Amino acid sequence: MHEVLEFIWQRLETQQALLAQTPEAMVVLIDEAVARVLARIAKGRQFGARLLELEAQRLHNRVQQWLEEERKREPFSVVLQEKTLPLELEGLRLTLRMDRVDCLADGKTLAVIDYKTGNSHIKSWQWPRIDEPQIPLYATALPGVGAAVFAQVSTQKMQYMGLSAMPLLFSELTDVANHKDWPASFAEVLEQWHTHLQA
Repeated sequence: MHEVLEFIWQRLETQQALLAQTPEAMVVLIDEAVARVLARIAKGRQFGARLLELEAQRLHNRVQQWLEEERKREPFSVVLQEKTLPLELEGLRLTLRMDRVDCLADGKTLAVIDYKTGNSHIKSWQWPRIDEPQIPLYATALPGVGAAVFAQVSTQKMQYMGLSAMPLLFSELTDVANHKDWPASFAEVLEQWHTHLQA
């Protein structure tokens, strides 16, 4: 799923380009992405043709559904995908691999996005024990981050979940100021993440 979406956004780059695609063109693009990814996965393995056909159908349908969610968003461009980022945290050397970073409509605010094919919840980012530290790590490692996002690409429900400093740029997310379980501002969330990740 990650690889298929990565291929598609390498081609499109912006939501504007996505919106400009005809339904027929999108079918062709998704099919190409799925075929390339499955060919790589199947290389040297004994997968039956029917299994690959079913997986191609599954991937195509889920990606097509997900891109409908992407169409509903405020304008954005995809600036990073599957990017590795070295980070030193209290003497611990880490190599982060970010699924995706979008630049929002103001041209400067970044949204750090982690794809999830299962169920997730932003409570997993809460301190003092941060159960899923990937997004907090990415958000505190990059300058200009104003949104922390799970992209749930799931058969149960397709949705964005997360926190934003500027909800007008990403209205699917919760404005931190209106969320009772979080500080009053996204800047304070970043500060708390930084403090507790170091601890």
